[in-house]
Amino acid sequence: MRSRSLTTVVRCATVVALVTTPALLALPSAGAAEARTAAAAAPKVDFNKDGRADLAVSAPAGTVDGKAKAGYVAVVYGSASGADTAHRQVISQATEGVPGDPTASTYFGAHTVARDLDGDGYTDLAVEAGDSPAITVLWGSANGLTGGTQLPAGNGDHWGSSDIVGGDFNGDGKADLVDVVTVDEGSEDEKTGLRVRLGPFTRDGKDAGSSFSDTGRFDGPTRLTAGDITGDGKDDLVSTHAFEEMSESSLFFKGTTTACRRRSRTSPTPPPRPSATSTRTATAIWCCARSRGTSSRTCRTTTAR
Repeated sequence: MRSRSLTTVVRCATVVALVTTPALLALPSAGAAEARTAAAAAPKVDFNKDGRADLAVSAPAGTVDGKAKAGYVAVVYGSASGADTAHRQVISQATEGVPGDPTASTYFGAHTVARDLDGDGYTDLAVEAGDSPAITVLWGSANGLTGGTQLPAGNGDHWGSSDIVGGDFNGDGKADLVDVVTVDEGSEDEKTGLRVRLGPFTRDGKDAGSSFSDTGRFDGPTRLTAGDITGDGKDDLVSTHAFEEMSESSLFFKGTTTACRRRSRTSPTPPPRPSATSTRTATAIWCCARSRGTSSRTCRTTTAR
């Protein structure tokens, strides 16, 4: 079995930052509660913007055009009397305008996120296939979900069957997406990381910028959960982890627009880990790394995207 030891841990992000455990466990003060913005509540899922909530249900193991486990998503639109089963859609990679073709064991719809990703007032649906890290966005419209765009591939796109989650992690009122990537692929320090794709997205799938934060874990998270835990108007992120039959401590990432802080586990008495700091300007990100077992620290700067 491959060793999962890390010689250097880098903590670098422009949007998702790391904080101490008490911040995860403490309840927000009354003042913080008053200051909360739209990030504190999940938006209504309304694909056709008629003011009524809609429902999307995944069937990743569903058969499409005779292809077992190709997967599809069923959408039921809301009405004045509730869910209108007569007004529904079944969307798969066989649907006109959706990228790709139905293939056995693709598991289209393994993970989904419903957010207004392009900022036009219609809820969109991001769909991931279980055998691929590719994310397809189905766009909301007055006629419901139509067409689709596959988000461009990026560095570290090698994790299939990984969770995705939506939120507003920098508090700008735009919907963002988080997915799992590989960091330092092929090296002894290979591990998983989290990528924040900042909204709004264009219809050709281009995001407004992105940032990365490594988890320090070889195995990908079992679940990503987003919400404004600290009550500051920015969504935060919790990743849960496990290895084979063993549970591992969860990680808490604080949403912020300025810096990244120390990573925290939510389990008691964690083993010591090296710390790192980062500061950010409008044009560059400074990232500092400390080698395990030494007091030396090296820093580098990268251009913000």
